[in-house]
Amino acid sequence: PGCRQPVGGRGGGGGGGGAGYADEWRPSPPRCPGAVLYRIAASEAVPVLEEPSLGADAVGVAEAGSTVEVLGYDRLRLWARVRVSAHGGSLSAAGGGTAAVGWMPLEDDVLGQILQPL
Repeated sequence: PGCRQPVGGRGGGGGGGGAGYADEWRPSPPRCPGAVLYRIAASEAVPVLEEPSLGADAVGVAEAGSTVEVLGYDRLRLWARVRVSAHGGSLSAAGGGTAAVGWMPLEDDVLGQILQPL
């Protein structure tokens, strides 16, 4: 999938933990305007989740040390909406895709800080 940008929605509820996000997304060019590059700072691979909830299904896995595009955040800034590419082996995509767009927590109780700005 390409990058996705918010186009509206309720902006609340949705996903576990009370983290709100836009309900509607639309495709945009492969490099998202305004996206910021971050490094996976965790010492192990981190799942890219379908929704901002630890109980959500994984759409891919970002490898430790890889780079992801941060497209935005939930309204509480606990979760980042990310785009992960298979370029450089940074993604193990569910279904064998070449890129995944999903959610990743900014911090984890066990792994600590997950995303680090470049």
